[in-house]
Parts: sequence; structure tokens; C-alpha cells
Amino acid sequence: MFSKEGKTNSNRKRINEETSISKNKKLKKKTAIGPNSENGLVTSNISAGTSDAIIKEASKKKKKTPFNDVANDVKRSTAFPIPTGLMSGKASGKASGTASEKASVKASGASGKASGKTVSYKNTTIKSYCPSSPLRPITKSMAERIRLRTKVLEYKEQLAEVRRETVEIKEYNRAIESRLPKLHDELIQIERDYEVLLSDIEQAKEQAAKYDEEFKKLNEQCDVINEDNNISSENIVNIRKDLELKKDKIIEQKLSYESLLKQIQENYARLKIEEDTRKDLHNQHLDLKGNIRVMCRVRPYTDKENGIERANLKCSDDKRTIQVSTKRLRLWQMQTEKSTYEFDHVFDESADQNEIYLELCSLVQSAIDGYNVCIFAYGQTGSGKTYTMEGEVNNPEKKGIIPRSIDEIFDKIKETSKLGWDFKVYVQYVEIYNETIQDLLTDEDKNRKKSCKDRKKSCKESKDLCKIVYHEDTRMTIIENAERRNISKKKDMEILICKASNRRSKSSTNSNSVSSRSHGVFILHLEGENPIENMSSRGSLNLIDLAGSENIDKSGSVGDQMTEAQSINKSLFYLRNVIQQIKNKSNHVNYRDSVLTSLLKYSLGGTAKVCMLVNVSPLAESINETKKSLSFGQDARKTHKVGISIWNIIPSLFYLEDTINNIDQTDQVPIEKTSSVTPISVQTSSISSTISSTLSPTSTPVTTPVKKPKPPMSGSGKVIAGYFTSWSIYARAYNVIDIDSDKVTHILYAFANLKPDGEVFLSDAWADTDKHFEGDSWNDEARNLYGNFKQLGLLKKKKSHFKVSLSIGGWSWSTHFPTVASSSNSRKKFVTSSINLLKDLGLDGLDIDWEYPRNGDDAKNYVKLLKELREALDEYSESHNHTCRLLLTAAMPCGEDHYKIMKLKDMNKYLDIFYLMAYDFHGSWSSKTGHQSNLYGGDLSTHKAVDYYINNGVDNDKIVIGMPMYGRAFQNTSGFGSSYNGVGEGTWEQGVYDYKKLPRQNSVEYFDEKAIASYSYSESDREFVTYDNPQVIIQKTEYIKYNNLRGVMFWELSGDFPTSHERSLLSAAYHGLGGKDAIDQTPNHRLYPDSIYENVRKGFE
Repeated sequence: MFSKEGKTNSNRKRINEETSISKNKKLKKKTAIGPNSENGLVTSNISAGTSDAIIKEASKKKKKTPFNDVANDVKRSTAFPIPTGLMSGKASGKASGTASEKASVKASGASGKASGKTVSYKNTTIKSYCPSSPLRPITKSMAERIRLRTKVLEYKEQLAEVRRETVEIKEYNRAIESRLPKLHDELIQIERDYEVLLSDIEQAKEQAAKYDEEFKKLNEQCDVINEDNNISSENIVNIRKDLELKKDKIIEQKLSYESLLKQIQENYARLKIEEDTRKDLHNQHLDLKGNIRVMCRVRPYTDKENGIERANLKCSDDKRTIQVSTKRLRLWQMQTEKSTYEFDHVFDESADQNEIYLELCSLVQSAIDGYNVCIFAYGQTGSGKTYTMEGEVNNPEKKGIIPRSIDEIFDKIKETSKLGWDFKVYVQYVEIYNETIQDLLTDEDKNRKKSCKDRKKSCKESKDLCKIVYHEDTRMTIIENAERRNISKKKDMEILICKASNRRSKSSTNSNSVSSRSHGVFILHLEGENPIENMSSRGSLNLIDLAGSENIDKSGSVGDQMTEAQSINKSLFYLRNVIQQIKNKSNHVNYRDSVLTSLLKYSLGGTAKVCMLVNVSPLAESINETKKSLSFGQDARKTHKVGISIWNIIPSLFYLEDTINNIDQTDQVPIEKTSSVTPISVQTSSISSTISSTLSPTSTPVTTPVKKPKPPMSGSGKVIAGYFTSWSIYARAYNVIDIDSDKVTHILYAFANLKPDGEVFLSDAWADTDKHFEGDSWNDEARNLYGNFKQLGLLKKKKSHFKVSLSIGGWSWSTHFPTVASSSNSRKKFVTSSINLLKDLGLDGLDIDWEYPRNGDDAKNYVKLLKELREALDEYSESHNHTCRLLLTAAMPCGEDHYKIMKLKDMNKYLDIFYLMAYDFHGSWSSKTGHQSNLYGGDLSTHKAVDYYINNGVDNDKIVIGMPMYGRAFQNTSGFGSSYNGVGEGTWEQGVYDYKKLPRQNSVEYFDEKAIASYSYSESDREFVTYDNPQVIIQKTEYIKYNNLRGVMFWELSGDFPTSHERSLLSAAYHGLGGKDAIDQTPNHRLYPDSIYENVRKGFE
């Protein structure tokens, strides 16, 4: 059964196929339909084959429809074909089926009449939805009618389709006909273009022929080039191989170079350390010997003096003393009088020039190291001063101090060039004749032949008079209008010495046939630059041949010689006075009394290194002059100025000894040395023996330093920090203006408080930000900062090295630290509020004073807090383009129970400075009296804490040692280490006195050299007070420098004397660390554009 839609589609397909066939055969005929008598089928004039095809196709395309009551509905019966098996007789010329099939149909019909539900056909059961009424039999004529009617409908549809296609074809033809004129025009244009293209093709062929010729030539050239390329390729391959080999060699050489460079750098650093150590030890060694060393030389005999009576001069075996024996008539008897004189060294008449110079050569090294050095020969005329100083220049064995010094200076300069130093040597050689300076290097001799009176007058009237010019910044003395020559060779110097020696004023007297009538002053200025270390050095070596003191009656000097002798004796008298004033530490030294002392102003006092070589004659006739010279020299020798204690230099000597011993064994300088107490022993080493010979056998043992020195910190100096408390402006009357900002590098402002939720806030707003000091305005329209922080900001503006940090917590306000540090939220609030205070107040850093973490959890949380705070500070710096790091510091304990809890290695990652609170070792909580801030010894000591911190991961150059500016008192006690009862009233709190109030009345101050601590004790009041005095501070600064620690910290500044006072602890630390050039000069921060205070935003402009 087929649906109507399927039938229509089938018809359309068939019509399209027939239309296609008719077009191909060009047949366009009309269809005629008529009856056929033989079979009853509808026929037409269409060919039989075509008709059968159409019928067959139509029968195929019909779809089945549900079986209904066909007999009662003729119209519906036309919608589907009748199965041939149901029809009687022939259908379309075919058999109607077998008898069995017919029988089956009848049976099914009978069954259908009974049920009306199913029909069976060819083993197929068809459901019937018709009523149960019986079916009417279908006749042959009905079937044929249905068939023919179907055919008619199909042909009608075909005819309609053909007509539609015909119309379409006609429309298509009309469209083609309308396009023909346009196509014709296009064809004409194509023909024209074709002709043009033919012409172009011809031209192209000609051009191609040319190109072919050129191409052939190019091919030939390419063949030649290819041959060359092949050769070049082979060469390139060979070159590449060579390059690879050379590259490998270069890499090897580069690695070797880098290794060598690293070794050179390490060796240079090690050499630099050793050189610095050498300089320090050398300087300390000379300081220990005194600022004026005095030696004595007995002039050797000359051939002309054979047979002349000799003086009885006897040198001791240790070459320290000389004994003069003279015979005098006393009580009518000849008695021998013996006088003994002590010197730093005594040379008898057998000593040669080299032996004398070896004892003095250390002073030449000091001149190269940047000190002013003065060596002068003193003695009567004829005692051999000129021979000692100049000798015989052309005779190597008899060269004097001056030519030998020159030789060594040039040798030393050559050695120092390995460390990057470039020295220039300038020389001036003058004589002081009758209190006038005359240049011995000038070529003008017109005044030389005049009398002494006329020469002096001529010099004073001359426009080119030599004048002394002082350079205060470098402490150098230059003689103006005297020739100053730059010397680069030893030979040039020898020529100058010979020339100047011949030009000196000399004459013959009864005491000496060739007597010098002037003081010869040979001055070497050594100016060194080291661009590698960005350092410079200025030193001078003054070698002076003094004119001899003269007994006028004995020498027989008259006229000019008498005038010269009087001038010489007068200048020597003033020289003696100056030395005596230096000896007595007079507030004023009369350098200007004579030209000689004026010229030697910077070479006698201060840090100058001076050696006086007293020359005496071996003849008996000069015994009185000899004794006077020896007395003068001995008095001068007593003017020793020991700069530091021997205990300061011993650790350095031990370290230097270890370094020297290890250089040959390993290629590395030892870094650590176990802290121990080592008694000095003669058997230890050569250096130890030297020390032992210097000290008494019962000397105090020496504690070695924590670590060996390492290279100095780059880009930063020593820290001098001080706590300034907000409450000091009240009863203590100590204000910011009282701080000596020249001597302080870091202020720690105490204290800010914190809440349990982590918020940090100022504890005294009136003192911190509100108080109006003198000069502050009351009429500001904008919001401005006042109080202590404004005063500190003004100091920062004035002193760029002056930095301020806010200290958070302290002993009283550390309660909430454990809670705050344990929570991420409270830590975050702590960090945020701290940063806000920093930017609003214009600070340079934050200081955490947590006293103290109680357990491991607190220690871990402390590290977390520091980490987050460090990150926030760095982020703030980065966002504001700060050139210097904002500081994060912490006050750290020195008690073993506290610092062993700390995670020091982790804290070292985030902290810039560890302020060690190295005080309060003893107090009212102690059972006995003791030191409160001792460097060594005892259960608690600074050294012990420093040692622990370094050995547990803290960098040396991050450790700052805290020192107290107060003393702790103990009453009713027998002294150190004794029990006590009570602590006294104190200055502001019981048992605590400001340092400036110490020592107490009726007390005696003591210094414990072993512990490096000081204290006072009153026997009448039985009061013991422990504190640090300047001597302790100096010792501690030496310890800091030697161990390369960062600096000092004081609690707190209001307790000190003014820095102008001789007992000021701050001044002692400042000078002990090295003064202005040694302290930290890192610039402070002044850019805070997001502060809530307008004057802070403007940098207090």
C-alpha cells in the first residue's frame, strides 16, 4: 500500500525521467487515452515500452495504506491497488493464482465474516479495522476500472508537469536570448584582448630568449661559484673545527682565569686583612712604646782621636741603660761618681749605621701608613749627629738614616702597589739658620757668602721668604716658597741629599772642625691613593739633623759664630720646653716659640711618632756636655703616652701568629678560634715570648676573641645607637635637642604599646606628637606633626646619617606579644598599624622589644611576625622608590635561659640589627653583688652571649652590644661578690643611679681588668655600685672592632654626661670606634608622601 504523498513523489520522479528521455529523443507528442478490447486496459499513443515502464514504475512507487472497507467505498478503493491474488481470472495477462491460494482466500473470507478482524493472504495475516459486516466480492471489471482511473490520474499529472517544464524552458530561452548581445560584445572584447596577448606573448618570447642567454651565463658563473663554495665549505668546516677546539681552550682558559681571579680576589682580601692587621698591630706596638722614643748613640772613634782620653761610658747588656763614670775631688779625695741613664735603646761606639737604622725602620713604615713621623738627632757639637743622619751617601755601609729611609720608602711603595696603592713622594730640604728658613734645594747662592746678620736681614726683606703653612684637615705642614720636588727614583734623591748637604751652613770651631751652624730639616711628604678601596693616605717623614748644643766658652765662638751658637742654643731650649709641656699634658703647647718647634707642630704632638736619637761624644773632654745631653734625653723619654692597654693588643698578636703559621700550611686564613681562657706562656711561640717578656709573670689571663676578623663591612660603618624615652622630657628634663647627633647614628624611640588584637599605638600622644616646643606654630591650618617626633624629624633633616626607629613593646608592654604573634589576623593588624606609624611619623625603621618569648611556640611565632613585617617594609620601600633599606631591628636578651629559646638563624634572615641588652647581669634580684655588664667571666657575660649568637647563625656585623648609662647599687655590703641588704634610693627608681651621678660621694672607682668592668665602693657607706666607665667603653669598642661587630647601643641617653665632659660614655664610644670616618653614614629617609601630617610630607621644609 502507498500513501498519496509517496505516490506524488514517485510520479514526479518518473515524469522527470520521461521528460529527460523525451528531450534526448526530441519527442514532444500529446497523450491520447482509449479503451483496449483485448485486455481491458487503458491505452494511448505512447509506445508500449514507455507505457509499461510508466505502469511498472507507478506500481513500485505506491505505498500501502491501512486495509479498509474497499467494497463499500469506491473512492477510497482507488487509493491502493488490489492484490492480484484476490482477483479471479487474469490480471494484466498474468495467472490469477493456484487453487490453494483461492481456497485460502475463501477460507479467510469466511473467517472474516465470522470475526471481521483478520484476512490471511500468502501466509500473511492482515488486521482489519473494518466493521464486522461481510465484504463484498471484488469483480474483475471493478479492478480494471480502478486501475484505469489511476492511470488517467497519473497521466494528467504527467501532462501538467510537462506543461510547467515547457513554460520554464521558454522562459529560460528568452533569458538566453536577452544575454546574447552582451555575450557578443564580450566575445569581441575577448578577441581584441587575445590579439594583445598574442603580441605580449611574442615580446615575452623575445625577452625569454634573452633571459635564457643570461641564465646560461649565470649558470656558468654559478658553477664557478659552486666550485669555490665547495672549497670554501671545506675551509669553513676546518675553521669550525679549529674554532671548536679554540672555543674549548677558551672555556678552559676562562675557567682557569675565573679560578685564578677568585684566588687572586681571596688572596687580595686576605692580604688586605693582614695588611690592616699589620697596620693596627704596628701602630699599637709603637703606641705601647710611647709617643716619643728616645735612643742614645755613642759616636764611633775617628782615626784622628787615637791617643785622646776617652770617657768612661758603659752600656748595659740589655742595651737599655748607659752609665757615665766621672772622677771628682771630694773631701780631699778623688771619688768616682756614677750616673745611670735609661733609654729605649743604647748603641755603643761599636754599633754601625745599619744596626741603628734597623731599630728605627718601623717609624718609616708608620709614615707610609699615614702618620707624621719625626726622627731627629740631638747632641752637642761634634757628637756625630750629621754622620748619623746623612752618613756617606756613596758608601752603602756608611749610609745614614736619611738615605736608608729613602731606600726603604721606595721599596715599601713598590710592595704596596700590589694592594692598589699609588704613592707620590715630595721632598723639601731646608735649614733653620738663625730662626729663618732657607731652602737647600734652590739654585740661588747669592746670600750664602754674606755674614749671618746680613743673611738674616736679606731673608726677612725678601719677597720669597719661606713660610710655614699648616693644613689642619690633613695635619700636614708645608713650607711655602721652598722648592717641593716630586721624586720617583732613589738616584734623584741621593743627588738632592748631596747637593743640600754641601749647601748647609758650616764652620770650624774649637769643638769641631766642621760644625753645622743650622738645623737641617729633611721632609718627605707621602701622598697615596688607592682607587680600588677608595682610600687615601697622607703621611710625612721629618728627618732632622739638629745643630749641636754648644758651650761658647769651650768652642771659642765669636762674632757670627757666637750669634749662631746663641740662636742654636735658644731653639734647643724651646724644643726642650715643648717636649716638657707635652710630657705634662699641658692644655697649651708653645710651638710658636721658635721656628723649629713651629715646623714640628704636627710631628711632635697628637698621634705623631717621634724618635729622638741622643748623640754623645766618646771623649772625656766632652763629658759634661755628654751628661747634659743624656739628662735631656732621659727627661724626654719619660714623656711616654701609652694609648691603650697591653691587653688590647694581645689577642691580635695571637691571631697574627696563627695566621702566619697557617699561611704555609693551608691556603686559607683561619676563620674561627674557640673561645677559651689562655694564660700567657713564654713557651707558646716567639710572639708569646715577646708578650711574656713585656708583662710580669703574674699578669691576668687573656680571653681570646669570638671569631677571627673577616673583611670589613661594605658600604656601612659602625652603629652608635641610643634609646630616647618619651618620659625623659618630664622630670629628667632631657629633650631631643640635647642629643649630640654628630655622635649618634640611630635613635630608638621608647616605646609604642600594642593591643591584644595586634594594633600598635603611641603610648604618650602629648609627648610624642602634640607638644609644642620653642619655635612651633600654633596657627597651622593643615594638620602638622609636633612633639618629640617633629624634633627628631628636624634633626634628621639637619644630619643625613641620623636615623630614627620606633621601639615597640619593652619590659612593661610586652604582655600581648604572645597573643598577637600567634594569630595571622593579629599579626596582620600589627604589621599594618606599624607601617602606618612609620609613614605618618617619618621613621627609618621599627624595633621589636619583646621581653621575652617563653617557649618554642613563641619563638616560632616571633619569626613569623618578623617575616611578615620585613616583607611589608620592603614592599613599602619598593613602592616609594627608597634607595636605602628600612630597618627592622630587635632588642635581644643576654641571659642563657632566654636566648636559647630563640630561633636565631631564622631571625637572622629578617633582622638588620640584633641589639644585645648586655646589662642587668646583677641587680636587686641577685643574692650577691656583682658586675651588671661585664665583658668576660661570671655566669653571665657579654662575650658569652656574643659567642652563642654567632655560633647559632647570627652574622657578626649584625650584632650591636648594649651598654648601660646607669649603675645598679647594693647597700650594706662588704664589696664585690658579697651579700647585701637593700639597694638604696637611686636617681629615679630604687637601686638605679644615672651614670652622670657616679661615682657616688665618698666612693672609690675600680676597674676589673680581667672582667673588663668597673664599679665604685664606699667603705664608709658600705655601698657598692656597678656601672660602665669610659675605660670599660674603650675596651668594649676594641672588642667590637676586633670581632667585626656592628657597634654599640646605650640605654638610655638621658643618663650620660654631656659629650663635652671627659667622662661621657657616648664620646668614649664615638672615639673608641674611630670617630666620624668610622661611624655609619647611610642616609636616612625623608620621603613620606602619604603621611597624614603635612610637614612630614614636605620633609619639614
